Amino acid sequence: MTQVNSVTVIDRHGRVSHAVVPYVSADRIDDVSLPIAVQCPNDHIPPALLPMLDRIAAIRIDFPNAGDGRGFSIARALRQYGFRNRLCAGGRLISDQFSFAIDCGFDEVEIAADLLARQPLSHWRYKQRSGYRDKLRGGGRRNDNYGETGVVPP
Repeated sequence: MTQVNSVTVIDRHGRVSHAVVPYVSADRIDDVSLPIAVQCPNDHIPPALLPMLDRIAAIRIDFPNAGDGRGFSIARALRQYGFRNRLCAGGRLISDQFSFAIDCGFDEVEIAADLLARQPLSHWRYKQRSGYRDKLRGGGRRNDNYGETGVVPP
């Protein structure tokens, strides 16, 4: 089954497109010629995808709702397995999750029309963030609660 998405897509640089991309379900990749764009489930990486990662043009991971973060783990795992092509987050992400999606390895995020009406494009901006590991190493942004080093006290 091929799914066609017509939504607004934004990347880490704020570039917006309205492209229609046909995605093939991950369980049907044997039925089509490569390279293809694959729709990947958000709860596991289909084993058939792994040997084909270098021949897949794009992978879309669905987020059925903003509270379901399993897609972030799938994206990170795909990058660790060596997938270097386009990785798209689709579904119900909200603007607050945009930077985290980019940090997890997504190249772009699809924004549904109803979400775009509530959260305009100005809300969808990549913000460089420092994580807890940066704070433990003494780097990252200064947090006044932890003093000059940014290190969390024991």
